[in-house]
Amino acid sequence: MSDSVDLAFVRPVTGISCPPSVHVFVGRTVAVKASALPGAAYLEWAIGHDYYARVSVYGEVTGLNPGETTLRITARNGVTKVIPVSVTVPVSSISVLPDTAEVEIGKTLKLEASVSDAHYPDLRWSSSDTRIAKVDANGLVTGVKAGKAVITATAKDGSGVKDSATVTVYQGVTGIKLSAAQLALTTSQTAALKAALSPSKPKYTGVEWTSSSTGVATVANGVVTAVAPGEAVITAKAHNGLIATCAVRVYPPAQSIAIAGQSEVVPKGKVQLTASALPEGARQDFTWATSNYKVATVSQTGLVTGVKLGSATIKATAKDGSGRFMTFTVAVITGASGVRLSSARLVMKPEEMKTLTAAVSPWNAAHKEVTWTSSNEGVATVANGVVTAVALGDAVITAKTHNGKAATCAIKVVMATESVEITGKGEVELKGKVQLTASALPADALQEFMWSTSNYKVATVSQTGVVTGVKLGTVTITATSNHDKTKYKRFTVAVITGLSSMSLSAKSASLAPGQALTLKPVFSPSSPTHKEVAWVSSDPTVATVENGVVVANKPGEATITATAAYNGKTATCVVSVSNPNTKASG
Repeated sequence: MSDSVDLAFVRPVTGISCPPSVHVFVGRTVAVKASALPGAAYLEWAIGHDYYARVSVYGEVTGLNPGETTLRITARNGVTKVIPVSVTVPVSSISVLPDTAEVEIGKTLKLEASVSDAHYPDLRWSSSDTRIAKVDANGLVTGVKAGKAVITATAKDGSGVKDSATVTVYQGVTGIKLSAAQLALTTSQTAALKAALSPSKPKYTGVEWTSSSTGVATVANGVVTAVAPGEAVITAKAHNGLIATCAVRVYPPAQSIAIAGQSEVVPKGKVQLTASALPEGARQDFTWATSNYKVATVSQTGLVTGVKLGSATIKATAKDGSGRFMTFTVAVITGASGVRLSSARLVMKPEEMKTLTAAVSPWNAAHKEVTWTSSNEGVATVANGVVTAVALGDAVITAKTHNGKAATCAIKVVMATESVEITGKGEVELKGKVQLTASALPADALQEFMWSTSNYKVATVSQTGVVTGVKLGTVTITATSNHDKTKYKRFTVAVITGLSSMSLSAKSASLAPGQALTLKPVFSPSSPTHKEVAWVSSDPTVATVENGVVVANKPGEATITATAAYNGKTATCVVSVSNPNTKASG
């Protein structure tokens, strides 16, 4: 009777809720949660292959051997759910090496982890403080800032097995610099190099020193020792491999020194001295000194500056430690401040000789001698100031003092002037101008002249031959050769009254055929020197003109034009010739 009551209230099972799969370690048990849908119902459990696992009536699966099998869950009404079961061997131990390590800020360190024989050996890496050190999925640790962090490797198979390493992050060397980038040493000399690390207080301050050529230079704790002539590179290496280098050149010691240069200098003047050391290959750097800085000073490049008159001994000492030196006497003298020649220009004939003299200033200059040169010895040569004309042309003679002051004389070699000619107009208007041109013969003679007037109150003349009328009258203009004053030419110029404008006594006239009309020119100014006029008719068939007398011929119109012969000024009159019955006017 009770069984029939139970069947009346149990709803049929339509499905089973359970995990999609089961994982269990060998030797361990896991409870699988499953339930019938809908509501509660009794479930039966069965394992597919009992070699790999077994299951209890309560759904507890125990791993027996590694492998794959299935779990069958069945309701009383036959509804079944089968899910896969995976049985694996768990990770039993992990070993992270090294268990303690150091890494620089910004650098990386690889940790290695060994896992005991397990089915799933995958690991998950983590850092106890990512502000100090970070770790990626492969155990690569990156230093972030100084401090300590624990890096842990944990098995991903759920076994909970893990191991860790302690990593110390420290400040490393970020830069290294030597106290000298280059060294010049003589055999057996020593020099101390210092290595400056940055930042100033890294954890490891040690430096390793090496030489690229111990046959040239050795190094120990930064002390470089020159062994033999040649070149070597000294290297300082920090603990993390950063390096700095110094180029070392070893020279043979100087055996002797020579000084070259001018031995004289003027006050406030400068002269460059040059020192050289032997043998070849010796260092060519020196320390310079003066015996009397009140007379002359010397720079460390050998540049001597005169201070006051006198002499000083300049000393150049080799810097190679050999102790070799050389002295050089420099006199501070009164130098030439300028030079002037007796002529700035000479005009000469071929084979002619003229003497130039040179005056050097000041009067007490230590050297008054000059050096003479010609810019064109094919035209003129010079020796001790004596200039000899060689051929036609131009040359410049230069006289130069000992300290480079110079003066010049322009030389022009021409043919002798035989005669002078003047061309141009012989008249000039009052206050007007006229250009005269002079020429010397032969053509290769000097074409330069001096112009003069016999009466500057009547006319003046410029040195380019331009004559200006001053008042009415006549003057004689003379052009004299600048090469030969005995050769000249005179030219007469009359100052006249010019003609500025002209008109006729009538601007128009009306005539009958056969009638005549006399036209007269009206000048401005009223009395020009030249009054000649030429007359012409535009149509002689209408009216003719002769000496200003116009004769009408036939009806029509003609223009009578008067032209001044002196300068071409013109004036016109329009003549109208009417029929015979028309009354004439004019």
